[in-house]
Amino acid sequence: MGAPVAFAMRGPPAPSIPPGGPRMRPLSFVVLVIAVGAATQVAAQANVQPHTRYLELINRARDSLVSLAIAPAGGETFRELPIGEPLRGGGASTTLEVDGGNCVYDFRMVFRDGRAAIYRDIDVCRYRSLHVRPLPRVATDGRLDQE
Repeated sequence: MGAPVAFAMRGPPAPSIPPGGPRMRPLSFVVLVIAVGAATQVAAQANVQPHTRYLELINRARDSLVSLAIAPAGGETFRELPIGEPLRGGGASTTLEVDGGNCVYDFRMVFRDGRAAIYRDIDVCRYRSLHVRPLPRVATDGRLDQE
């Protein structure tokens, strides 16, 4: 067997790093500053703009739901939320778009027979659906039947 062979690596010399570390070219610095500024602005706008949340509304009441309005929890200023056609009782459902920065709302519902119900403190950030329960029936003597 022969003698061991030594290999020598040839190529360009390794770049030297100036004392004090690498230097950034002025154009690269300007591009970096603009990119950081744009990213900061986008993050700030994301915190200010309201979020759209989706909530499935399921009508388990006996009567059709004809109108729906929402207000921030504890508020008195309700705004209509479109539901399209009246939402039939017995389990019909629809998906609602709830726009705003709040998570907790009060929902005011009006039924075909004219009765209304308010569901308070519904957290649309935490829950994905709202089940509307049957309203108590009115007995023949005018009292509410509590099924």
